[in-house]
Amino acid sequence: MLTPPGITCFSPYYTKKGEESQGEGKKNPAREEGDPVEEAMRKAAGREKKRFLLVEAQKLHKYYIPGYDMTMPSDVVQPLGLVQLASVIQGHDPEARVKILDLRLFDNDFSSMPPVVREFRPDFIGFRSVSRDGPFMAEMIKMMRYLAPDALLVGGGPHVTAVKGAIMDEAPLDYAIYGEGEGPLIDLLISLREGGGFERIAQLIYRDPEGTVRVNPRGEHIADLDSLPLPAWNLLDHESYFQLSYYPQVPVYFNARRKLVSIFTSRGCPYHCIFCHDIFGKKFRARSPRHVVDEIEYLYRAFGIRQFDIRDDIFNFDRERVMAICGLIAERGLRLLFSFPNGLRADLCDEELILAMKKAGLFRVTYALETASPRLQRMIRKNIDLEKLRHIVRFTSAQGILTNLFVMLGFPTETRQEMMMTFEYCLDPAIDIVHPFTVQPFEGTEMTEMLRREGVDISSFRERYEYLNVEFSLSELVCEEVEALRTELLARFFTVERLGRTMEKLRAFRGESPPGQPVSQ
Repeated sequence: MLTPPGITCFSPYYTKKGEESQGEGKKNPAREEGDPVEEAMRKAAGREKKRFLLVEAQKLHKYYIPGYDMTMPSDVVQPLGLVQLASVIQGHDPEARVKILDLRLFDNDFSSMPPVVREFRPDFIGFRSVSRDGPFMAEMIKMMRYLAPDALLVGGGPHVTAVKGAIMDEAPLDYAIYGEGEGPLIDLLISLREGGGFERIAQLIYRDPEGTVRVNPRGEHIADLDSLPLPAWNLLDHESYFQLSYYPQVPVYFNARRKLVSIFTSRGCPYHCIFCHDIFGKKFRARSPRHVVDEIEYLYRAFGIRQFDIRDDIFNFDRERVMAICGLIAERGLRLLFSFPNGLRADLCDEELILAMKKAGLFRVTYALETASPRLQRMIRKNIDLEKLRHIVRFTSAQGILTNLFVMLGFPTETRQEMMMTFEYCLDPAIDIVHPFTVQPFEGTEMTEMLRREGVDISSFRERYEYLNVEFSLSELVCEEVEALRTELLARFFTVERLGRTMEKLRAFRGESPPGQPVSQ
């Protein structure tokens, strides 16, 4: 059986010499009892952190499935960032105990959580969340402050990266780290042990002795992703994620295997879409083909995983790497299936590449159209070749591969006519599944800054982030109009004929017996 690759440690990712910490210019109000600066210093003094609780601070979001009279959880992915951080912590200190607490697994009933936290007795609690659950994370941080009053509380993840210094006012954190977190986290642990030097830690957010929030500059991204240790997959209860992701009787997730896992094989995207995050930077960095397939084979043999969802932002940026990964999967005799829920860049695909991936096990692919309006394509800087996309969609679908399309509704200045152009594009018979999402003005994106310059109050959206419902509209249409058009698209798209064709594709990948017989898992 394969064992995880050797664990490596990081050199300190201090900010470059001569750079100074960037202050948010906001002091902590009223230095009273429970002063956060003094609390953080007290907790750090002379005590090395040994018990790490890493919290995935998201609620379990559910939605109703028409025609099936049931609700289902939205896509529940293993906490990839936390399992990676866990292995980095263990590499830094082999004596460290690490526990991952995924709040989605509580099914929104947290009454059983306090005993879990108290029994573990953490002296370091890290939190990760997305902006949709920013308010929820703040509440969980307050709860953890009560349950583990002596633990150091540190925030990170997409939401912290988006709001940066403002997170210190949202929640009673001791520290936070934005962007890529592995290096800065280890630097923080070293500084806590040695008693200072916080101003030199890249991407650290903290309060100085005067109570002013400081946001340190970005450091260098990890250039060699192969230097990262294998994620600590052994810390997860895989069965819980299988149960939340596999619904063979409902045509929503279209997963072909029950034992599935998500992985990252690269970081960063060189494109500049104005609505997108910048967590991993704009330079594409990739793990080597052998490193990727080593992890796949480890999961395949150690945990029986048979479906791999690759969550990269742009997996197919390096064509030769993709071909090499496909070749190694075949060479090692791994009979598996894989998909791309986050999407491939369609205009970087070609027929040979699609066929090579199908041979290696590709069964489902998502392409991100966003909008069929050439004007909006230019405005959002997606700049996809619409005809190339149409050709690749049709070729992919013709190979029997499940073909998904992402679209976004409600871009600033979008007209009804432009929205209808997108709808008509989606009705191509080659497309199996369409996902119409609502445009979200997330902090830290260029689109949000554009709206702010035009006088839009972005703070009014903070607690209404929702991809699947129309909570607000940035377009020329009001919310009710966008929701009506979205409903019309779904009704026209998901016909009995289309669903039938899609399920036939899925059955072929599942290797299902005739109706009523057990499903291959």
